[in-house]
Amino acid sequence: MATIKSYTDIEQSKKLAELLPLDSADMYYKYALPKSDKIIHTPEIGNPIDSLKWYNEGYTFRGKREPITLSEYCIPCWSLSVLLYVLPEGYSVGLTKSFNGIDYYCNLDGKDISVYADNPVDACVAMIEKLHELNLL
Repeated sequence: MATIKSYTDIEQSKKLAELLPLDSADMYYKYALPKSDKIIHTPEIGNPIDSLKWYNEGYTFRGKREPITLSEYCIPCWSLSVLLYVLPEGYSVGLTKSFNGIDYYCNLDGKDISVYADNPVDACVAMIEKLHELNLL
């Protein structure tokens, strides 16, 4: 039985972190140790900014250390439900299953902007990237 992708992978998350507000993320890939390059490949649930704030409160206890930055702590990650929510208002959006997989459509002012992907998460990421390229995000 195939699993359904329900959140962005690490590479997609890195790209979206450049395009979307970081506080819109609802998950995050945490580094095994802050400031390391070893990442835990299963995301944590929760807002990464809130998690970092909580971590820094303990990490900097009694002023012994400087707080770490978000990029030293984790990579923000987005669930499918949040990806659908971050698309701008005024767009007609639809996910349709076809012979080739899932088609994700976005319509603006009567002009069809469409992307194709094998799953809804990949389709949403592709659509967000396309809207960014077109300065519509």
